[in-house]
Amino acid sequence: MNRRGLNEKVYSDLKLNSNKVRGIKKITQLFRFMILNNYFGEIYD
Repeated sequence: MNRRGLNEKVYSDLKLNSNKVRGIKKITQLFRFMILNNYFGEIYD
């Protein structure tokens, strides 16, 4: 494999990983939001 092909492979892997990380961050934010909503909902109910 030549150097350019290797660079493209590494770049595409990095892009995939960053998309995964972004998805995980969105999911954790959603969970945190739901937990906070439930918590404050019980307090103010």
